[in-house]
Amino acid sequence: MSSEHWKGIPVPGVGDDLLDAWPRALDAAGVIATAASVAVARTVLSAAEASGHGPTAAHPAVFLIGGNLWWSDGSRSAEGVWALRPVNEVEVDDQTYASTWNGSLASGQFTGMASSTLSTRPYDRLVSVSAGLYAAGKSGNVDMCVNCQGRMRLVRIDTGDAASYAASIQAVVPAGVAPAISMGLRGGSGGGSASLSSDTRFNYLSVQAVPAPML
Repeated sequence: MSSEHWKGIPVPGVGDDLLDAWPRALDAAGVIATAASVAVARTVLSAAEASGHGPTAAHPAVFLIGGNLWWSDGSRSAEGVWALRPVNEVEVDDQTYASTWNGSLASGQFTGMASSTLSTRPYDRLVSVSAGLYAAGKSGNVDMCVNCQGRMRLVRIDTGDAASYAASIQAVVPAGVAPAISMGLRGGSGGGSASLSSDTRFNYLSVQAVPAPML
């Protein structure tokens, strides 16, 4: 009876058909193939599928293309094209705020105008956040605020002036934890009042996430 190596490779047992065992073992072995281009890799995947050995989520195919590693878990685009993703793919999420806002904020009160929609992942990620908005300070103290996994970056809105403001921050999102990333206005010491433009070219929240070392 065959068994399975801890790396997921089936190992034939006494009496098993060795000629049949070899293709099944190679399907699961995680061997890196080479391809001259993504198009060539997709041709190889189609041929592998036709022979009954296409990639799966449990046993993906990995290609070295132009010095970079790309992988396929067997999924396809809506047009039926093989999906190939770079290893250690950078996740990107862009949000905007398109509504006007005009009001007062108590000290520490946060509007939460835009929030990231990054998914939870089973590994740590280093997240880099950049945000901007166009605001007019009317009275008191109001800040542009960017929150990222419990960390906060503040930029004071000038009272009596309208201007574009920007802020950036980095943090690690732990494995299995939902990202908590948002941008908006926050009441400063004593609170204050302000208004916000509805122009999405000014009001944005951009997030990039990459796998982080897990020590």
